[in-house]
Order: sequence, then structure tokens, then C-alpha cells
Amino acid sequence: MTGKDYHAEILIQDNKCIGAYPAGQMPGDMEPPRRQTQCVSKKSAQRAPAVAAYLFFSSPLQELFRMIAVLIIILVVVAGVGLCAWYAAIVKRKNQVSRALANIDAQLTLRHELVPKVLEVAKHHLADEQDLIFNTAQFCAIGQERIGATAPRDLLEKFRAEIYLSLGLGRLFALSQNCPELKDETLIARARTACQKVETNVAPARRFYNTAVSNLRNACQHFPGRLLAQMAGLPGMPPFYQEPPDSRVQ
Repeated sequence: MTGKDYHAEILIQDNKCIGAYPAGQMPGDMEPPRRQTQCVSKKSAQRAPAVAAYLFFSSPLQELFRMIAVLIIILVVVAGVGLCAWYAAIVKRKNQVSRALANIDAQLTLRHELVPKVLEVAKHHLADEQDLIFNTAQFCAIGQERIGATAPRDLLEKFRAEIYLSLGLGRLFALSQNCPELKDETLIARARTACQKVETNVAPARRFYNTAVSNLRNACQHFPGRLLAQMAGLPGMPPFYQEPPDSRVQ
């Protein structure tokens, strides 16, 4: 029999090839060919999910899902970079506020060192202004206790005390000009000059602080700045005005 007209039946049992025989000459003790069909059918059924998944992901839908996945990854990366940049801007503005507060505290400390000496001299020559001297001393103590404070409540109290301290010292220096005993007092003259210098240095520091507070507030007012500020625990910082709060028009 030549290879041209040869036709064989392959017997498969338990997923194994057990022989090949010419067509119509299968041994009698072998199972009929239908077992081959049954075995192949079971094997195909086991591979069906994998074949279906391969066909599914080999289809044009695969390209669509791939593009969607890439787009989602890009959006997540862009959002992450944006949040990091916004948070960095908030931290930068917070550091500017801290530097401005440090500059203000440095100048106020110089004034606090002069106040006790001025008040001690004023007590002996301005007997009618004891309430003014007492209140000025109280405001100085409040401001001095809150040097270095960063909590909004403490800052409000410090700024208010410093404003009234400045007004009290100005009133005392004005009264000293009308008092012959104090007009030529060297200590009072030096203190007045030093306090004027402090006020001159505090003015730009106050403006820088208020600008930094305004920038920080603007960065935290809009989403996602508000969320980032809450996560970072950034409180609202109060401004530092030159005049008393109760004298400003709301």
C-alpha cells in the first residue's frame, strides 16, 4: 500500500496515542473510534475558556482597553504631580509666614527690653498716669509671653497687645515732652529713639507678613488646596494690623 492511498485510524485513549491502524482493520479488543471523539471533546472543553480569552484579548477590544488603561495611568500621574505641586506651594507660603513672624518677633523683643525701664522712670514723674503705665505694662507682658507663638488665637492676642503697647508708649513719650523732669531724661530719649527704630523696622515686616498670610489663604481657599490644608493641619493665620482692631471699619 503506497503513502498515496494509505488511510489510518489513530486510537487515543486517556489522552494518549495507543496505536495507528489501516482504516477498517482496528483490533477487536480496542474501544471503538467514538472514544477518540469523546476524549478530544473533553480536552477541547477544558481549553475553551483559555481559547475564548485569547480570542477576546486578540480582538480590537484589546487595543481599546489598552488605550483606556494608559489614559487612566496618565490621568493619575498628572493628578499626583498637580497635588504635589499644590502642596509644595502651600508649604512654601507657610514658610514665608513663619519667616515673617520671626522677623516681627525679633523687633518686638527689642522693644520689650526697653519697656520696663521706661515705665520705671515714668512711675516717679507721671503720678496722674498710673492707669496708662499699668495697662502698658500689661500689654507688654502679654506680647512678651507670646513671642514665638504660631497658634492663631495666640497670634491674635499678641498682635492686639502689641498694637496697644505701641499706642501706650507713644502716649507716654508725648507726656514726657510736657514734663520738665522727663524732657531731658537720657533714658527716655534713648528709649524713644529705639522704639521709633523698632516701629520703622516692624512696618515692612508687618507688610511682608500680611502679604504672606494673604497668599497662603488664597492657596488654601480653592480645591484641592482646602483639602490639602486640612490634611496638613494648617490653621488660618490672622493678619497684623497697625491700628487697633476695634478702631477699624469692618
